[in-house]
Amino acid sequence: MVKKSEEYKAQLAKQLRFKKPALMDMDYGLMVETLQEIQDDCIDIHDMVADDVKLLAALDDNEEEAFEFKLAFSDIEGDCGKLIDAVSEHCRYRDPDEVEQEYNDCTVTLVGDIYDIVGYDSYEEDYYQLTSYVREYAQEEAGKRLMRKTKVEMLNVIGFNMRLFLGYYELKQRYEHLKATIEIVKGSNQTLIDQLREIDKAYERANNASLGFRLSCDEERALDRLLERIPEKFWVE
Repeated sequence: MVKKSEEYKAQLAKQLRFKKPALMDMDYGLMVETLQEIQDDCIDIHDMVADDVKLLAALDDNEEEAFEFKLAFSDIEGDCGKLIDAVSEHCRYRDPDEVEQEYNDCTVTLVGDIYDIVGYDSYEEDYYQLTSYVREYAQEEAGKRLMRKTKVEMLNVIGFNMRLFLGYYELKQRYEHLKATIEIVKGSNQTLIDQLREIDKAYERANNASLGFRLSCDEERALDRLLERIPEKFWVE
């Protein structure tokens, strides 16, 4: 009896997936998560991008590429911050689920015919791609929820969420275009950080020696190799 009840709940939840639709690649949760990832990347390399010497070192002294990347990165950093601030301000004093529902309703209703749509399964607690037959119902349900609002409310909700959608889409495209260069800069920065940590560990081992500051021959050679890998320009700085 319990098994049949569970099967019934699962089947019912599956049939009602179209009641809570979202775009597969542009849903609200994914948007917020991606914006945070972009901002984290910007924070990680902000100081390095601001330092011409370090940026050139990461890009093999290609001044033209460094200049173009610096301009594009600054634009992305600024626009990402503005979008995150807009989302935070819009969510203030509101139910997060309501905000997410409004965004998904707007995007599914207006551009759901050109994007893959997923529906939320309350039994499985996950999203699943909708078949072409159910997509129409999903768009209709999303449209009905929007039309329950007054005309002014509907215009305000659609206006804000479509600006958010387009701003995020455009930012994401620009970020993907720069992602390879960002990974190079991050990788270069991380390599240097790892080297400095290894040097610190070597000095700590030497300071902990019972006979004062001392390294074994092998440790001394290892430390010399680490120091040789530090770019000369960093010694000057």
